[in-house]
Amino acid sequence: DTQLVRLAVLSEQTRLAAEQGARFIVWPELSFGFDPQVEHTAELQALAVETNAYILIGYGVVTPADEWRNEAILLTPSGEFAFVYGKNYPSEPGEPPTVTRGSYPVLKTEIGNLSTIICNDVNFTITTRTLARNGAQIIAEPTFEIGAPGLGWEERTQTVLRAVENHVVVVKAEAAGINMIVDPYGRIVAHEVVPAGTAHALIADVPLGASRRAARHFQQRNAAGQIQLPGAARKERGIARRVQQRPAPELKIQAGVDEQLGPLDLEHIARFGLDEVRVELRRGDRFDV
Repeated sequence: DTQLVRLAVLSEQTRLAAEQGARFIVWPELSFGFDPQVEHTAELQALAVETNAYILIGYGVVTPADEWRNEAILLTPSGEFAFVYGKNYPSEPGEPPTVTRGSYPVLKTEIGNLSTIICNDVNFTITTRTLARNGAQIIAEPTFEIGAPGLGWEERTQTVLRAVENHVVVVKAEAAGINMIVDPYGRIVAHEVVPAGTAHALIADVPLGASRRAARHFQQRNAAGQIQLPGAARKERGIARRVQQRPAPELKIQAGVDEQLGPLDLEHIARFGLDEVRVELRRGDRFDV
């Protein structure tokens, strides 16, 4: 039974990861064709207790009413099932909608506020944005990329964007493709491409970002280190700079010739979770990021 083999391999990799200090462990999308609350329940609960870890398990089942459930369930270190997340956006073409879609649960824990999306959900900004607004700090992203050339690299890009947009950690777990861990500033702190059938565990320590529920404040400091009040302009080195924060919130940067937006500014944009950043350039301007 390939599912039993997969269960044994994932369990062993979970133990190895826990030995190295991992506390939140993500298994890939559709790891099993059974509901962990119905089959192999005691075995999985015992694994969570043994490893003292939060384990997110992806699985897919068809109900007696012929309804599709592509879900992920979170096990706590005490062996309890915390929540079930249903995939909100089916992968096209071919995947039917998940009947349990529509909820965005977040679990507050001693290691951070945990949540998840599933695969194609990462391509829709509302999923991670909703979780972040619900207080999420770490978002799992179990994926299944077999048979979709180039999908992994597209999702790799989207994973980084979702992390930096919402100032959250995103953990992408894949059985045959790109695995990665991205911190709240969009930095890829761990990355591995694995072929199908390869046992692996990707591990990293990451800082936690403030959730989107925290008050939004703009630090009002530009790349040159000058204080910029909303709507105020300052002349420096012959270049007029204006940073304007509008309701929405939206940060508008009008760049002068050869002006550069450095990593510090990107960090500010990520840290305060602005919904949209628009850069307007005049013809002939250079804007290097």
